[in-house]
Amino acid sequence: MKSYTGRCGNPLQRGLKDRTDEELVSLLSQDKRALQELVHRYQNPIYNFARRLLGNQEDAFDVTQETFVRLINSAHTFKGLSRFSTWLFSIAANLCRDHLRERKKLVLWENDLEEKNPGGLTLTEDLPSAEEIIEAQELREELTRKLDQLSPKLREAIILVDIQELKYAEIAEMLGISIGTVKSRVSRAREELRASLIHLREQKTEGESQTF
Repeated sequence: MKSYTGRCGNPLQRGLKDRTDEELVSLLSQDKRALQELVHRYQNPIYNFARRLLGNQEDAFDVTQETFVRLINSAHTFKGLSRFSTWLFSIAANLCRDHLRERKKLVLWENDLEEKNPGGLTLTEDLPSAEEIIEAQELREELTRKLDQLSPKLREAIILVDIQELKYAEIAEMLGISIGTVKSRVSRAREELRASLIHLREQKTEGESQTF
């Protein structure tokens, strides 16, 4: 993606790097480098969030670009009542929902399955044998299929918690729902994933018993 960072040797640019997000927002109409600094801080997190939710690099790129266009046009509406990052991610989340509505179908969450397997179930880190490699691949495929079947609301909640590592209160504010609803969605998503893993293991156990 295009880099928006300024020259590191510029004293003013160094000063901008030391400012808070909220201070940079207040400077947007005065200094274009304030926007450059905000883009530098958030373009990768926003892109990664959108890519995981949409499962498509091109759509994620479009959402990232549009998020910063919205930032420019709507900066005056940011009152500092929430963290800037929460406000910016809420813009990205709404744009992702628009993409999902247009598609009228669920999409894959492609990354971090091994690193962020919900519900306390962990994948094997060391896979020295061919059997273990195959088993891990089957687990990944099953998780991918199950994530593909989650509703957009459940997918969104679990990505924000397990990948973006946002707090429940931040997610509730971002999505305009209660903390209890956020927790409920995450719990339901994890339970569905857990049930899928248990089913896969039961099938594997049955298959092994039939071979004897």
